Amino acid sequence: MAYLGVMRGYFQGQGTMIPTAVSQILEQIVNAIISVVAAGYLFQLGFKATLIYDESGYAEAYGAAGGTLGTGMGAAAALLFVLFLYLMYRPALRRRVRRDKTRRRESYGSLTGIFICTVIPVILSTTIYNVNAVIDNGIVAYGMDKLGQGEEYLALWGIYNNKYLLLVHVPLAMANSLASSLIPSLSSAVAAKERREVLKKTATVIRCAMIIAIPSAVGMTVLAAPIMHLLFGESGDSEAVKMLLTGSVAVVFLSLSTVTNAILQGINHMKTPIRNALISLVLHVIALYILLMYGKMGIYSVLIANILFSVFMCMLNASSIRRYLRYRQEIRRTFLLPAAASAVMGAVAFAVYKASWRCLTAM
Repeated sequence: MAYLGVMRGYFQGQGTMIPTAVSQILEQIVNAIISVVAAGYLFQLGFKATLIYDESGYAEAYGAAGGTLGTGMGAAAALLFVLFLYLMYRPALRRRVRRDKTRRRESYGSLTGIFICTVIPVILSTTIYNVNAVIDNGIVAYGMDKLGQGEEYLALWGIYNNKYLLLVHVPLAMANSLASSLIPSLSSAVAAKERREVLKKTATVIRCAMIIAIPSAVGMTVLAAPIMHLLFGESGDSEAVKMLLTGSVAVVFLSLSTVTNAILQGINHMKTPIRNALISLVLHVIALYILLMYGKMGIYSVLIANILFSVFMCMLNASSIRRYLRYRQEIRRTFLLPAAASAVMGAVAFAVYKASWRCLTAM
């Protein structure tokens, strides 16, 4: 996976996402096929081991081991594919090297220093996002125990993590992809001092993120119950549905905070997202404690506090982008039109679902 990430990043830096996209599709196809085949084959071996040793658990353990083989084999297949593309591209790369008139070669030491200074702020920013969940867990566990709701805590926390957050993070994959593809092109525009191109890319990536995030949030709101029941069956209970109804708007703010982080990193203000994340984390913890201990909102205090965290991030990032780029956010095409179209989509989707449900129950 490490080498695969480097090779994908290399092609991305050359301005093409096609090798990354094709290799990801190939990786998932190989992963799915090998996981199913290996899990089935090793499950049978484990079943035979159970009969031989007269102990339970072998079949399940062998089957799980077979399922994990797919992950490694998928990554290996994708790595071979991108290496093949690189070998095909090498002659063209060598011709470019021969045409290069630069005589000064940067040392590995200087490149490593630049790399470390670039990567550490990104890692710290991601770490703050992940620490957020750990802090939430501790505060809510302590708070609900103090309020005499300790027995409910584990069940509600499981629903929040395994159902609500699982669904909310699906549309965020698109925002993460947009952010990853934006940084190299934005950095090159900044290096070339093409201010108009920087502003254009900034506006485009925010608009693309909203075109995906706003309809996703509306769809999750109006179809919360059928989505939960489709994915989780009877276990898609009313509590999970209420969480999705209440917190689906988080998709919009999380997507916006993700791409604005990438914009700040792409224009070489690497420390700004860290500072904004720390400020947002402090405000988030204060809001969580107030909602939990004084508002008596239980698990919904985490849900609302996390929405507030992403809202704070969006506000702070937007202020930083406006200051550094003198960027003025366009509202109509970026937010209002997608929201209006999504409202129509949500109304039609809800009406179609209700009509279809009535037809099915009447049959």
